[in-house]
Amino acid sequence: MSKLKDIFDSDITKGVAIGAGLVLVAPLIYPKLNKAGKPTKKALVRLGHVVYEKLTEASAELVEIVEDAVAETSAEFEASSRNEEAAMDNNPPAEETDPVSVFGQELNSSSDP
Repeated sequence: MSKLKDIFDSDITKGVAIGAGLVLVAPLIYPKLNKAGKPTKKALVRLGHVVYEKLTEASAELVEIVEDAVAETSAEFEASSRNEEAAMDNNPPAEETDPVSVFGQELNSSSDP
């Protein structure tokens, strides 16, 4: 007797009973819900379309802003590159020295009495 009581008290049994009840009642309720739900469905589709259009416009504006920023940055980079090249042409690079030999010379010169 307690096993039968456990079966009826379990959540699974309650879920199955509710599902079976909905399956039996659904054909009676569905046509009424379909008629009442049609304007709601149309409104949701319309809302989805408006949201899609607004997001499309916003993303197009965002793409334009990003493209402008990239173009401006590229132009600035090219201008600074040209300025650096011009400066390099006017000023030849200094002789490269080995830091170790320079450091060693400083040590030798400072250790002389």
